[in-house]
Amino acid sequence: VELFVRGTGLGTTETAHFFIDNVSVVYYSEDIKIVEEKNYYPFGLVQKGYNNVVNGRKHNYGYNGKEENNELGLEWMDYGARNYDASLGRFMNIDPAADAYGSWTPYHYVMNNPIVFIDPTGAFTEFFDKKGNKIGEDEGKDDGHVVIVVDKEDVKRIKKNTKDGKLASKADADSGIKTTKTVLAEALNVLERTENNGGLSEEASTVNSKGEIVRSETGSAETEIRNGVEVLTSEIIVPRGDGNTSIHSHITEGVEMNEDGTAGGTTSSALDPGPGDPNTFSDFSQNIIVGRLGKITTTRKTLTKSASISKPGLGIAIFGRNITTKSKPQAKLTKNAVRKIIE
Repeated sequence: VELFVRGTGLGTTETAHFFIDNVSVVYYSEDIKIVEEKNYYPFGLVQKGYNNVVNGRKHNYGYNGKEENNELGLEWMDYGARNYDASLGRFMNIDPAADAYGSWTPYHYVMNNPIVFIDPTGAFTEFFDKKGNKIGEDEGKDDGHVVIVVDKEDVKRIKKNTKDGKLASKADADSGIKTTKTVLAEALNVLERTENNGGLSEEASTVNSKGEIVRSETGSAETEIRNGVEVLTSEIIVPRGDGNTSIHSHITEGVEMNEDGTAGGTTSSALDPGPGDPNTFSDFSQNIIVGRLGKITTTRKTLTKSASISKPGLGIAIFGRNITTKSKPQAKLTKNAVRKIIE
């Protein structure tokens, strides 16, 4: 449900424009009189033959609050970055983010699912903070990727510019971390697969430049001794090729055990690259580890009933190409923050 209100405190010459599901109604404020009503099919085509009330001036803002442009008889809608034809359910201009949606026509509208998704500008470049809150969008002339901004001052500047009606710039995009909603959705899928296998085996996927996904088989869990400590590990094969993003999980359950059977106190974290990660990451421009955003810890050396075990929340950590095992992530987001971005 969307609500658009023109004016504040509706005076005698002001109107309120309500867009609810696929019905648009414009009210006159003095006596709550309906001056215009339109009913839409899901992709925005106006239903004909009924409920097309027009009393007074015709309003050119309809489906999704977009302006209807009928100057040349084309009946397109102005989405800012592109023009939209509701009779076809297609944009008339190529999607600037087409390379991230390889399985879709570059003219598609919201992946053919207008019931679930909307496209506010005709482009797909949106800016978010690390909590998953949308802080702005660009003019639709860049690559159309999602941009996650982690610097607090950059977030403040972009939010202020958005409040002042300004679109984000290329400099704003360069200050953040670019990815796509396809990549973030697959990161959640890898995390869900890890949870479903009990959290003791790793999972992996890659997303190539066309948005195509390749998923690896579940890793085999085993233990090995590292510096006198028995550590639970999981080996996976990350598919390589023309992919630009690798995604894999670190185990989310279990506590390292010492040789004598006492608790070592920690387990794997998504924030800490594994021994083989630097070599794998070098084949991809972006790399994501999913799992616990910190290490599981215990307050006691032995796992008794009174032992207190602390488990950090689940989420994702984004890394670049050239890293070491001591590298810190470019950004970390909770599971809920990622869900907010893709939804």
